[in-house]
Amino acid sequence: MKNKQSGFTLIELTIVIVVISLLATIAYIFVPNPVKSLISVEQRAQLTTAIDNSTRLISREVKLALPNSIRVSADGLSMEFIPTSDSGSYFIAGLNHVFIGGSSTGPMTVNSATSVNLASGTTNYLVVNNLGTGVPESDAYAPISNLADQTVANRRTITLTSTNKIYINSLIGISQSSAVPPYRFYVVRSPITYQCDLANGKLNRTTDYGFLANQNSSPTGFSSTVIDKLTDCKFIYDSAAIAQRDGLLSMKFTASVNPLAPAGSSDSVSLLNAVTIYNQP
Repeated sequence: MKNKQSGFTLIELTIVIVVISLLATIAYIFVPNPVKSLISVEQRAQLTTAIDNSTRLISREVKLALPNSIRVSADGLSMEFIPTSDSGSYFIAGLNHVFIGGSSTGPMTVNSATSVNLASGTTNYLVVNNLGTGVPESDAYAPISNLADQTVANRRTITLTSTNKIYINSLIGISQSSAVPPYRFYVVRSPITYQCDLANGKLNRTTDYGFLANQNSSPTGFSSTVIDKLTDCKFIYDSAAIAQRDGLLSMKFTASVNPLAPAGSSDSVSLLNAVTIYNQP
């Protein structure tokens, strides 16, 4: 009695191999593109969220900037401003007479009639009547290291010695010409710069570099990356776009899932934002 043998014939095996090869080819051609598109959509969504969060951060900060302190570099790749932590009327606070008028010499302690909030962990400054870079007696970026500097400067170093007492490190009082309506003072700290480093695809935020009379697009200080994979960036500032005392800061950022992709490709995400800046000193 013969044993009955079972198995695949060579023809059947060949057919199976051909069918599997066809299925593999179809999968190779048609499956990757939808998968890649899905991944690309998710990556673009993440980039959009990152850029949106960054523009919101910048908008919040510049809205609290010292009036007339925003500076944008000629190439539009860098934006600088002086952040504030508090403000008030120096007549109400009791800072007039002893500080405004240029007659007081040497450091002074002022019994302020109002509470003043100073930023912790950094040097604080008092500024009055800031009108912008290069304006004599009204330029908060101007140096204040000696008597000659302070004679034509509107910024002084301050500390809070106790409740409602302000210690002003001033060699001479601020010029009487700075005593103009609405008679406000601002408490500020070291400037902040946002700089587009397109060579490395980053938007950096730099602090703690001090006051510079002329804007430095890449100051040396503490830097952190705000946006990664950046391919294009532009800051535009019009100091009187809305009214005489209101400016407009426009920001455009473009980032790409693939930084090497051509501009305008589907891998890129662009976001444009504009912020109204209050410049009444």
